[in-house]
Amino acid sequence: MTKTSYSLVFNRRKRLNSKGQGAIEIYCYQDKMKIYFSTGIKVLPTEWDKKKNQVGKENPNAIKLNILLSRMISKIEDHELSIMNEREFSLVNDLKGFSLKGQNSRNNIIAWLEDQIEADNTVASGTTGYRKTMLDKLKAAVGDDLKASQVNHEAISRFDNYMAKENLSGSSRSKLHNQLRKFLTIAKHQEVIKKNPYNTFKVKRPVYDMKKCLWFADLDKIWELEYPEDSGVELARLKFLFSVYTGLRISDNTRLTWDEIRHGKLFVKMQKTVRPVVVPINLLGERAGIILDKAKRVYNDPDRVFRYIPDQATNKYLKRIGIDAGLPLPLTFHVARHTFCTMVAHQTGSVFKVMEYAGIYKVDTAMIYVNLNRLYSQ
Repeated sequence: MTKTSYSLVFNRRKRLNSKGQGAIEIYCYQDKMKIYFSTGIKVLPTEWDKKKNQVGKENPNAIKLNILLSRMISKIEDHELSIMNEREFSLVNDLKGFSLKGQNSRNNIIAWLEDQIEADNTVASGTTGYRKTMLDKLKAAVGDDLKASQVNHEAISRFDNYMAKENLSGSSRSKLHNQLRKFLTIAKHQEVIKKNPYNTFKVKRPVYDMKKCLWFADLDKIWELEYPEDSGVELARLKFLFSVYTGLRISDNTRLTWDEIRHGKLFVKMQKTVRPVVVPINLLGERAGIILDKAKRVYNDPDRVFRYIPDQATNKYLKRIGIDAGLPLPLTFHVARHTFCTMVAHQTGSVFKVMEYAGIYKVDTAMIYVNLNRLYSQ
C-alpha cells in the first residue's frame, strides 16, 4: 500500500460565498482513493498563490493562515502514523471519521455529522444547506457533544420535540428526520454507532398539504412580463418558465447543457434521484422551445443553456416576478415542478405519463397531481 499524500486545494467546488471567498480544503490521496477535509478557512481568489499552493501575500493574515494550514496537515499525518504503529492504515476507514476540530469525530456524533456533510460533494448545494439545517436543529436539541453511546431513542425524541416546539410542519420534520436517518444508517455500517435508533423510533407520517401550482392564466402573466435581456431577473424568469414546461428541478435546470438536448427532447439524469428522464421539449406547447432559442441568442454559451446564477439570487428574483405578475402565491422552483406535473396530468390524463416525464417512481406521489388537475379543471 502506497503512502498517503496530502495537499491543499482552493475552491474545489467552484463556489464563492457572499464575500467572494473560496474554501481551502486538505486533499488526501492513497491508492486511487481520496478524501477532502474542510479547514474552515476561506480567502479571495486573488489571495491564493497557485504556484506555491498556499495563501498569498495579498492576504494580510497570510503567514498566520499558512502556519495554521500546515498544522492541520501535520495533525492528519500524526493520526496516520499513530495507526500505522499498530496496523496497516486505511484512508477510507481511518480518516473518514477523523476531525480537525481537536477530537476524533467517531466519539462525537455532531462532529462526525459535520465531517460527513462537508465531505459529500455528490449532492446539490441546496441539499447540503438542508442537511446543515438538520444539524443545527439537532445541536439545539441535544447539544454539541453527543457521544456515540448517546445516540438512542431518547436523543431522536428530543430532536423531534424541538422541531415540534419550533412549529415546523409535519412534512418539514419528516424530511429532516430522513436526512438524519440516512447518516445514522451510514454510521451503523461504519460501526460508529452500535444501533440505529430509527429502527424503533417511528416518524409520524405528515398530513400532506395540497401542492401549490399555477394554471394557464397565471403562466400567461409571467410570460408577458418584460425585463432587460441581460438582467438577472430575466434569467430567473426564463429558468422558471423552462422548468414549468419541462419539470426540471433547479439543480438540473442550472446544470443543463446543450448536449442534453437532442432530437427535440431533453435527455437528463436527475441529480437528486440519479434517474434518467426523457422529456419532449414541446410536450406542453412551443414556449420551452422559444426559451431555448432566446437562451442561445442572449447567453451564447456553447456548453450551458442558462448563464450561472446562484440559487439564492434566483429565489430573490422569483419573489419580484411573482409580485410583478400579481400571482396568488410566492414563486419557487417547487411551484414550477408542481405546475409541470399537474399540466402533464391535465394533457395526458395518465398517472404513468406523469411518472415517466417527471421521474417519479411512486404511483401515490404521481396521483397527487392527477387529483390536483381534477380540482383545477373544474
